Amino acid sequence: MPVKVCHLSSVRESRDLCMFRRSCVSLAAAGYEVYLVAKGESREDRGVHVIGVGEPPRSRLRRMLFFTRRIYHAALETDAAVYQIHDPELLPFALALKRRGRRVIFDSHEFYTELIRTKHYLPFARQVARVYGVFERYVLRRIDAVIFPGTRNGADPFAGVSARTVIIGNYALRDELYASCPPGGEAASRGVSRMCFVGDMTPDRGIENLIRVSARAGAALTLVGEIHPPAYEEALRRMPESRGTSFLGRLDRERVREVLAGSTVGMCLMPNGGQYNICDTFNMKVYDYMAMGLPVVLSDSPYARRVLERYAFGIAVDPADVEEAAQAVIWLAGHPEEAARMGREGRRAVAEEFNWDTQEKKLLALYRDLTAG
Repeated sequence: MPVKVCHLSSVRESRDLCMFRRSCVSLAAAGYEVYLVAKGESREDRGVHVIGVGEPPRSRLRRMLFFTRRIYHAALETDAAVYQIHDPELLPFALALKRRGRRVIFDSHEFYTELIRTKHYLPFARQVARVYGVFERYVLRRIDAVIFPGTRNGADPFAGVSARTVIIGNYALRDELYASCPPGGEAASRGVSRMCFVGDMTPDRGIENLIRVSARAGAALTLVGEIHPPAYEEALRRMPESRGTSFLGRLDRERVREVLAGSTVGMCLMPNGGQYNICDTFNMKVYDYMAMGLPVVLSDSPYARRVLERYAFGIAVDPADVEEAAQAVIWLAGHPEEAARMGREGRRAVAEEFNWDTQEKKLLALYRDLTAG
């Protein structure tokens, strides 16, 4: 009989790229009986049994106190051998699952102790991050493994804390965006300048500066993703520089592909202090831009400089310097052949290294170990 495994999330959509399209689908294709418990409706999808538990309450506190318990009980009914948890607010249930003799993995999509510190709108953010860090370490010492998308300055960020850390990057799927874009970086060689940003947007992600860069560079800007909280979106729309900005909200992947195909430069300017400027990985959107042959303007960091030495797919700038970022966008618009070459370099990087095939092997090896092969 196939081994049962269960993924659970109280925050992510059941079609989430990292959780569903990469982890769950890969495990199902490898012969595991895979369940995914998340908000929304139930369905059978690509060999995965998706168990929807309805919509969470609007209140974040009520979600954390009550909706997480609903997720846990639904996951428990699958009677799986291995459980992979995707949200920090589900960590208390990791201990409950261990007490029941199950194998437990925490998929830490973000460096949460650092991420919480950057939430300037969160009262006492530093104190909250410190308390969370103590609890996270307590849990990680008692479960079987933690998955993280990158090292920190070449070292395991959970060394001495977790029993086992597996570094699995959120790299591009070769059969998705990469396969849908003709080779050669043609999207970057058009005569107009169109910037794009894809992903959820919060006050700590520097969206105001992206809008200012767009206005300064005379380039249209397309924002794809949800903006939290609603007051933040209102503030962005009121900016005088936002006249050239399109707010498209959350789109399905086909529409995302269309936006990327119609853009000439992918933007990812995470402010200093964020996890992506201290960890050896890029935000997932950067790999998507690369897969689609877009040159990328991204935050300068030691890791970005190292990768750009091997694959010159973009330009690293100070994320807080609007003028420097705008000049990068202007330069790309004025040098279409060089922009196209950067697009080709990004696709080469995805083909050779930054693709999910290379990471899927690590995930399957972890599951083989936890289930005795």
